[in-house]
Amino acid sequence: MSQNHENFDRSKVILKKPSNMLVGYFIAMILVIFSLWPLKNDNDIIIEGFAVSLLVILISIFTPALLYPLSWVLHKIGGIVRSIINPAILMLLFIFAVIPSGIYLRLSGKDPMKKNFNKGLDSYWVKRYPPGPDPESLNKQF
Repeated sequence: MSQNHENFDRSKVILKKPSNMLVGYFIAMILVIFSLWPLKNDNDIIIEGFAVSLLVILISIFTPALLYPLSWVLHKIGGIVRSIINPAILMLLFIFAVIPSGIYLRLSGKDPMKKNFNKGLDSYWVKRYPPGPDPESLNKQF
């Protein structure tokens, strides 16, 4: 079996977890956004959401270790979402960018990589115009 310098096993990807304090700030920010959301429809704000967000901010400042279980759960959910969303985005990129480009190039008869085989050619070497530097000037490249 041949060895490769690349490790293709993605099942053991280790991501750095955010600090418990940052998780608390994130949750508090989400709670504030949801508390202010009724203002969009000219309704009253949700005071309970502000109270809970203030409590979460105080916990994240003074005892962030209490937020560890929440941080762990959010980290696991993020890993699951990442493993689903990344391949889906790459698939959409391939479907909407690469495939139409290939179809366009085939229909227009263009061959930018010059993959067509021609038995009549002696060489596939591409002539450079204008010609490059003198070959004798490249005797000490490295």
